[in-house]
Amino acid sequence: MPHVTEGVTYYSGRDMTERTSADELLNAQNLALEAVAAPIPLEQALAVLAQVVEQQSGGSAVAAIILVDEETASLRSGVGPGLPTWYHDALEGVPIAEGVGACAWAAACNSVIVTPDIANAPSWQGLSHLGLPRMDGYEVARRIRAKPAGRKVTLCAITGWGQDGDKLRAQVAGFDQHLTKPVSAAQLSALITAESRN
Repeated sequence: MPHVTEGVTYYSGRDMTERTSADELLNAQNLALEAVAAPIPLEQALAVLAQVVEQQSGGSAVAAIILVDEETASLRSGVGPGLPTWYHDALEGVPIAEGVGACAWAAACNSVIVTPDIANAPSWQGLSHLGLPRMDGYEVARRIRAKPAGRKVTLCAITGWGQDGDKLRAQVAGFDQHLTKPVSAAQLSALITAESRN
């Protein structure tokens, strides 16, 4: 609480920290609102919003804004200044569905999806990498296929292991597709688009 003596307001260290944090948040909110209201391209306004989120997190978050293409029911990369270009490229055209990443699942469910542990998150089951430390992709595929709903999910193994035996092992585990790295964003997008039509 501020202390008032002879018309002068004094703040303790804790009061000043709270007031400074509140002022910073208010300034960030104003900056975000100004960007949204300004006659600037959408991409610039979204970039301001992402930067505000990153600044308010104190550097502990990487913010991205993903757009939804309603005509194709797929994702479009909006902005994410802290993310690499390949990530933005990979997002383009990903179908809105459960099990193909947190962004696609969040759009499919129209809700917030928090993913603190990608290796064990159900939202990433369809994109699981084959070499996970605690449970490899083969085991993930077997567990998904063991569930009634898991029979409807399309699973694709994307791996550096490309011998015939590796492909057979992936097929036996329950993968629908097997791609050997390097895999381009265009290849992955085409595969996802083809599978979403089936």
